[in-house]
Amino acid sequence: MEKRSTGTDVNQVQITSLHHIQGQKQVIENLEMNLRSYFNAKFSSKREVSFGPVALCGPSGTGKTLVAKAIHAELGN
Repeated sequence: MEKRSTGTDVNQVQITSLHHIQGQKQVIENLEMNLRSYFNAKFSSKREVSFGPVALCGPSGTGKTLVAKAIHAELGN
């Protein structure tokens, strides 16, 4: 079994941000707004903040895993 690195899709395209995702405009806009809020809170507060949870649901082939990998890349995990 071939081992794939985290942050790549099935076509081995490197996923580094939400801007790599096409066709899910409303989802991406909502996630970008939540990520901005998270980073603003993280850098302006002395307390510990966390992002999540995010529930992605839908039929096969709609890009749930791709969105999850993009969130992972945006958070720098």
